[in-house]
Amino acid sequence: MVMSGKIGENNKRKNKASSAPQKLNLDFLQKYAIRPLMDVPDPNEEAAKKCRGVDYEPTEYDVICGKGKRFYTHSGNARFREFVQSKLGGYQTVRAKYDKGLIVQEIVDMVQEKGAFLRMNKSTKCWEDISADSAREKVGHTIRDALGNATRRQVDDFAKRGSSSVSGMASYQQIINSSGSSTASNTSQSKKQES
Repeated sequence: MVMSGKIGENNKRKNKASSAPQKLNLDFLQKYAIRPLMDVPDPNEEAAKKCRGVDYEPTEYDVICGKGKRFYTHSGNARFREFVQSKLGGYQTVRAKYDKGLIVQEIVDMVQEKGAFLRMNKSTKCWEDISADSAREKVGHTIRDALGNATRRQVDDFAKRGSSSVSGMASYQQIINSSGSSTASNTSQSKKQES
């Protein structure tokens, strides 16, 4: 479709105007820019500041964050799980979120007396400290895992005993109710096994 007349000429003028390079107003950029480009931190420099050194190896007191056997079997992580186990009873007895937070912070402090919570930075290939929030989050996850594992062990031990007495059923109900993970299917299955 060929356009003629003033409409086509106006479009040609607009196309010529938009293709011309526009001059940057540097005064405007310097005056109104949020942050000059020179002040933007280099992410690699920030990571280098946190880095403990390329040749640093975690000590027996450090908790290293990650997945897999290497992380789980590290001596610092094993000590960390022992710290969590030692505070598990107190964590279960308190109800207030504030009190649970105090126990979590106490575990963080126990680790940080001699060690640190570390994570491998994949880009710089060095160990760096994780934030305080991430450390508390890791403790919280470990506590929840320990509570879940303890409850499963208690239920398995009860099943192995094969108690069919009324008192045995009451203790089974206490285990399920204390864990907060009772389901209708678990209760109905246990009642079927009794009869």
